Parts: sequence; structure tokens; C-alpha cells
Amino acid sequence: MSNRTVYLKLKFKINNAISKAEKLNILFQYFKKDNDEIFNFTLSTLIEENNKVIEEKNKIIENLKNQKIKFSQLKEEYKKQQFLLNKNKEDFQNQKNKFSQVKEDFQNQKIKFSQDKEDFQNQKIKFSQLKEEYKKQKFLLNKNKEDYKNQKIKLSQLKEDYKKQEILIKKNKEEFIKKSKLINESFIKFNGLNFFIEFFHENPSINNLIYFYERLSSIYPKDKNLLSFLIKSKLIRGDFEELHHLFNYVDKLQNKNLSECGDNEFLFCENLIRYKKFHKTKNQIYRETWLNSFANCNIERKSASDNIKVNYIPFQYWSQGELPEDLLSYKASWNKIFRDLGLPEITLFDKKKARDWIEEFCPELSTPFNTAFHYCVESDVFRVAYASRNNCIYLDSDCIPKPKTFIILRNLLNEKKDVLAAKWQRLNVSNNFFITRKNSKFFNKIISDMSNYDFNKTDKNREVIMHSFGPKRYSLTAEELLINEENLNLTFLHHGIGFGPKPKQTLSYYKTDNRWQNLF
Repeated sequence: MSNRTVYLKLKFKINNAISKAEKLNILFQYFKKDNDEIFNFTLSTLIEENNKVIEEKNKIIENLKNQKIKFSQLKEEYKKQQFLLNKNKEDFQNQKNKFSQVKEDFQNQKIKFSQDKEDFQNQKIKFSQLKEEYKKQKFLLNKNKEDYKNQKIKLSQLKEDYKKQEILIKKNKEEFIKKSKLINESFIKFNGLNFFIEFFHENPSINNLIYFYERLSSIYPKDKNLLSFLIKSKLIRGDFEELHHLFNYVDKLQNKNLSECGDNEFLFCENLIRYKKFHKTKNQIYRETWLNSFANCNIERKSASDNIKVNYIPFQYWSQGELPEDLLSYKASWNKIFRDLGLPEITLFDKKKARDWIEEFCPELSTPFNTAFHYCVESDVFRVAYASRNNCIYLDSDCIPKPKTFIILRNLLNEKKDVLAAKWQRLNVSNNFFITRKNSKFFNKIISDMSNYDFNKTDKNREVIMHSFGPKRYSLTAEELLINEENLNLTFLHHGIGFGPKPKQTLSYYKTDNRWQNLF
């Protein structure tokens, strides 16, 4: 029953009671004198009924107040629910937008999954091909092992023959000395590379040099050093455009006792024989690039232009204080060559300048530079960072220019190739000299592999120096890129031919801790 209904009933009872009271009052006046007993009874009845009505009225009023309070609470709760409803409505809209985005991402992932599935199928096919190739290579390996055993037996026989020949050489020493007078005294004195270099730079014609070696080889057909010199000369002249023609000469080397060669000539001949043995293997392009690069030292090659079209920046790193006087003289010789080429002089960086440059232009190498445990490691890290962002030429402070270095550099700079230093006698890349253009694949690959490298987490020894940012890292990177990248445009410049080898223990700082090789 509603409050209003209760109220109306109560009002009706009150009005009814009042009406009864008025009537009774009239009766009271009429019967007062004659019937007091009836009057008193009726009055008490009316009073009691009136009290009940009042009590019921108070209860209803109290109930109304409670209902009003409850209504206020419900109203407040309604407002809260309304606020939550609006908020939930907004969240629902956000969730709806997010769902649309997730749905779109799902579609993209579905497309990508289809592409990945297709790539997987291609990789599966490629894997099958590689598996087949692996079986072939394994077969060849087993065959080579057998060849190695045979060669080992042959080597033992050759050692025996060598001992016999050594005895014969001692017996015929006087006769050998008489015949050797036909050879220039310097040939005997320099024994190998030194004579080759000096003769090459004193005689401008490579044809004269080849003619000289061919004549000597015909007089002394058993001399392996002469055959090695002849092969190098022909490589420089570019005779072996198709390198398999070189095998005719390599066959002659294989039939000779290489232990009679000088140390460098022995290594060179060994590498030629290894090139033939591993011809048409995965690192064929690496060895071919090394052999073809001998032609970079041919000073008779015609340059495309006498003017260098790209502005290369020569630079060095030295953080041990002032540059020693003997190194300053080398620097002055290089600066003259660079001025004649129309290039700026060498920019010298110390540790502070190098660190500031790396933090601004190559921050991914900040960690390896700041954790480097020796100045030579700092230099290795910095030259990689600087080379990746500039057209530049790097050279160690103790690199020596040769008389024909100017001509060789002019030709290489006009060819716009990345040039790394390499040993002429074996397939090793060095980091003491290079020419590169900014953003080269070679230096970007090293940065990609070695960014954020932390020397605090490594040993501090020669092996870490060589493999982190040193020569071994250059060799591994060059080999990987030459095998896997097409049109890499990379070549080598050989120590001792394109520029002079480092002097042996003649520089003053070689006897101090400034030379890192004295510590590691």
C-alpha cells in the first residue's frame, strides 16, 4: 500500500472522528443533565480512538521521513550509477577502437604469416639443396683426407730427398758460387721480397722486370724463389685475366721442394698451391680478389683522371702524447703525397677528440671505445667508427710511403673502390691502411656485429685485440662479404708493394710501452 493511500485513509478517519465528536457534543449537551453515564462512556471511547489515530499518524509521518531519506540515498546512488554508465560507455568506445586496431594487426600478421610460410617453403627447398651440397662436400672431404695422407707420405719422402740434396749442395758449394756470379749481388743479399721491391721501384717497366726473371728462371730452372718472383710480376702486369691459367705455374711449384724458398716466398707459393686445390669452392672469390689485386701495384696502368673526384680525408689516431720525431717525418712524406693528389693533410685525433666524435656521430661504438683496455684498441674502434661516416684514408703512424705510392693511390682513388691492406705472401687482411667511402658495406658490417661490445667482459690479451676490431675482424668480414655480397667493389693493396713495410725495430718508440706488441 502506498503512503498516499495510507494518508487518505487516515484523513478520512480523522474527519469521521471529528464528525462523530461534533455529533456527540450535541448529544452531550442534550443528554448532559439526564444521562451522565452514557456521556462519559462515549467521551472515553472517542478519546481512545483519537489517540490511536494520532499514534498511527505519527508512525506514518516517521515512515515518510525514512522513505524520504532512502529516496535521497537512491537518488545519490542513481547519480553514481549514471556517472559509471557514462565512463563505461567511453571505455567501451575505446575498447571498440582498440579491437578494430587489433583486428587490423591480425590481418597484417595473417598476411605476414602467409609470406613467412612461403619463405619457409623456399628455405626448405634451399635446405634440401644445401644438404645435397653438404653430402658432396663430405665426399670431397673424405677424398681430400685420403689425398692428405698420401701427401704426408710424399712429404716424408721429400724430407728424405731434401736431406740428400742438402748434402749434395754442401759438396757443390764452390760450383754454385761460381754460377751465382751471373746474378746481381743484391739478389743474394735481399733474398726474396726486398730485392723484388727495390728492383720493381728502380725499374719503371714491369716488362723489363718480367724479362729479367724469365731469363734467370731459364738459367736456374730449379730456383723456386725466381719462379715466385716471376708469378708475382705477371700478376702485377695482369697476365692472368682468367686465373686458372695460373695453374701451369702452380704445377711447377708443386713439383719443387718449397722448403728451399725464403720464408715469405714459401708462404706465397703455399697460398698459390692452396688456391689451386680449393679452386671453385665457396671462398674462391676471396682468393681471386687477393690475386687480382696484385694488379693494383702496376704503376703503368693508365688512370681514368689525374684529378681525384671524391674528397677523401686522411686521418690517424695517436693518444700517447706528442708524435715522435721519426713518425713526424713519415707523416710529412704522406702529407706531400696527399697535397699532390689534391687532398687535405692528415687529421690527427687524440683520445678526447675521438671520444667526442664517436658520441656525436657514432654512439653505437661508445661502449667499446670507453671500455677499451689499451690505446691500440681505442684506435681500432675509432678508425671503424670514423670510416663508416666519411670518405677517408686511414694509415698507421709507422706506415712508410714508397716512391711509386703516389701513382698507385691516384689510380685506386679514381676507381672509387674500398681498398684494404693485405699481405702479399698470404691471404691476411690488415687494418693498418685502408681507403673507403662513407656508408661502405664493409665497415657497416663490422659496426653491426660489434656495436655495444664491452671490453670489461672480455680477457685483455692479443687474441681479443686481433678478433674484436683488429686485423682478424677485417679478414673475417672481408671474406664473408666477398662470398655473400654481389658487386661489393672491394680490392686489396699489398704490404711492401703498394706502400712500404713497417721498419723492423728502427723507430724509437718500438722500445717503449707505446708499442702495444711489447705488452701483449
